Amino acid sequence: MGLVETKKTIMEKPVLWIGVAIVALSLITLGVVVFLKMNSGTSDDVLAIVGGEKIYQKDLNEQIYGLDFEGTPDNPPEISNEEKNLLLQDLVAAKIAEKELNETSSQVTEDEINETIKQRLGDVIEDYTGYQERLVKKVVTNELMINKAKAKNVGWKAGQFLVCRFDYPYEFGLDINADESMQRVEKDKEYAKNLCTTIYNDVTAGKLSFVDAMKKLDNDPQIGLSVWGKTYALAEAFTKQDFEDETSFDTTFWDNVLKAKKGTLYMSDVIKVKNDKDENYHDGFYALVDINDEGPGQYRTYTKWLEAMKIKYKVEYKVSY
Repeated sequence: MGLVETKKTIMEKPVLWIGVAIVALSLITLGVVVFLKMNSGTSDDVLAIVGGEKIYQKDLNEQIYGLDFEGTPDNPPEISNEEKNLLLQDLVAAKIAEKELNETSSQVTEDEINETIKQRLGDVIEDYTGYQERLVKKVVTNELMINKAKAKNVGWKAGQFLVCRFDYPYEFGLDINADESMQRVEKDKEYAKNLCTTIYNDVTAGKLSFVDAMKKLDNDPQIGLSVWGKTYALAEAFTKQDFEDETSFDTTFWDNVLKAKKGTLYMSDVIKVKNDKDENYHDGFYALVDINDEGPGQYRTYTKWLEAMKIKYKVEYKVSY
């Protein structure tokens, strides 16, 4: 059952909300899917080990049963290998989150669990069997643990930036091997560095506000909007959502933004840009970043955090890939 079909079913049969919760939780780990060709086995078969703790086939069967409460926990309906893998990844992520929260004495409380269930189900929970109610609580607990661990470890930023670009020949399809193009890149690169450095010094010295600095760059005759065009993001404000969605630029830029700290103007080294034509990276610009809001965490994305935690806890998969 796909997510759209599941949502439709839930609208018609509210008692099946647990399926949406499990599928939605699966979407968190889509970026780290490893396609597994899972063989059916007994409930005591070990599927994965996380920091010495085992995840069994019966744990996965329970998750499959919870998608729409068809079959039984011991004998749920068959689903695709991809769906099984997503659910297994959820179980691994929840186990990791639990271990991380235990390290900081941070827990998901019974009140948080009950409040989440109440918000989503209301009195519908009364229609569940005792086992189904316990399964709902388990799924909600896993989701809340992952969200809490994510909030502690995945950082975000909001603020404003300006970029002093010098890669015009790359962006506009000029012959980059031509002497004229290379000379322009080198000339603009030196100019961009000097301009960014001057703006940085003026802003930190209180001679120029960052907003005025953004206008100064936009109006610059050599690397401003008159050269690049208004479709290019040279100086803009950005939100937490922009940061998470990688709006305007790719990962390389936003990884640099994560280095910036609130209250301290940040100037980057040269940032590389992906060439749309051949997917290679080239030197593209210097950036100044002014942060006005931020969230804690050393990892820029949930996926990167989860990958690091899998190494930390020596996650092993005991199923064929």
